[in-house]
Amino acid sequence: MREWFNALDREERERRHEFEANFKADYVAFCELPLGTARHISEHRTDLPPVTVTVSRRFGIMYHGDPVKPIPISETRKLPPEYGWMEKPTAVEPNWRDFHIDGKPLFEACREYFDRAQALAVQARALAEKVHGASKLTWPSSDM
Repeated sequence: MREWFNALDREERERRHEFEANFKADYVAFCELPLGTARHISEHRTDLPPVTVTVSRRFGIMYHGDPVKPIPISETRKLPPEYGWMEKPTAVEPNWRDFHIDGKPLFEACREYFDRAQALAVQARALAEKVHGASKLTWPSSDM
C-alpha cells in the first residue's frame, strides 16, 4: 500500500492526508464504543467477547455466565422426598435483556453502534465530498 500511495500525485496524497486528519478523531471515538472495543479484544487478544449474561429464575435463583462460564441449561426445584415424583427439570432460557457488555445492555450497545456507524458513514461521505470534490481518486489495484 505504501508503494501505491507514494506513486499518487502530490495533490491527491495531500487531499488524502487532509481527509485522514479531519476524520481520525471521529473514527477513533467510534472504535472506542463498547462493541468496537469488544471486537478488538476478541479478535486480537482473547478470542472471546467480554459479554456477560445474568438470568433470574423462579424462586430467586440467579445464574451468571460469560463465554468461559456457561449457565446451566436446566434447573430442578428441590422438593421434600415424598414429592420427589413431582420434580422435573425446566429450561434456563436467557432472553435478550439478560446480556450485557461493558455494564450496558447488549441490545442497547448494538443499537448505539449501528446508529453511530450510520452517522459516521454519512459524515465520511460529506467530508470526502468537501475534501475531494470532483477531483480524481485513484484506487489500489486488486493485486495489492
